[in-house]
Amino acid sequence: MQTTRQIRVTPTISTSAYTSGDQLGGVQTLTNAVADAADKSTRLQTLVVIDKDSEGPALELMFFSELPTVASSDNAALDVSDSEMAAKLLGVVSIASGDWVTLGGVKVANFANLNLDCYATGLDASGKRISSVYALAMIAEAKTYTATTDLVFVYNFED
Repeated sequence: MQTTRQIRVTPTISTSAYTSGDQLGGVQTLTNAVADAADKSTRLQTLVVIDKDSEGPALELMFFSELPTVASSDNAALDVSDSEMAAKLLGVVSIASGDWVTLGGVKVANFANLNLDCYATGLDASGKRISSVYALAMIAEAKTYTATTDLVFVYNFED
């Protein structure tokens, strides 16, 4: 029987101008994304991004099996080392400016059938495998948001 889990994240973002290549918000911890962390992977099936400010930027959304070491912070040039990417990156979902649809006063980007295999490899202090997956967004064009809660990411995982 398939199990589906929805995880909704509203990252804190800056209201100062972003430039292409900037980190957008902090690392998102997708707690319990992997249901049975010891034995199998989970798939990210759908992703919905809601932009309450209707900016609709091009984004790169990276997924990691362990908490990545990130040298950058929100609204600064993304800085993740090559070794972190090689060791922990699970995949990337690209959102183009043209992927956004205007619905009332918001823009929405919706992606179905992603089938991105996700698994957790980190261990907690007791040695138990962690069931979290981590996401990190990079903006790919200049945009300015009016509120720190203007973006909502909705992740749907199945296993």
